[in-house]
Amino acid sequence: MAGRCGSVSVWTGRRAPAGFVRLPEHVAIMDEYRERGTTRSVIREYESLDVTRVRRDMEA
Repeated sequence: MAGRCGSVSVWTGRRAPAGFVRLPEHVAIMDEYRERGTTRSVIREYESLDVTRVRRDMEA
């Protein structure tokens, strides 16, 4: 069975993730490790940060 990993990122606005993925450092890392697996993302919007709810949603 292949290994799995994941992460949760919290952003302050809709445009913030797009700015991050364009950073030269991020592009370089993704280029280097691109063949190591599959990337999937899910975007959810919340009115306020509720860590318990975010974790529950992440685990679902």
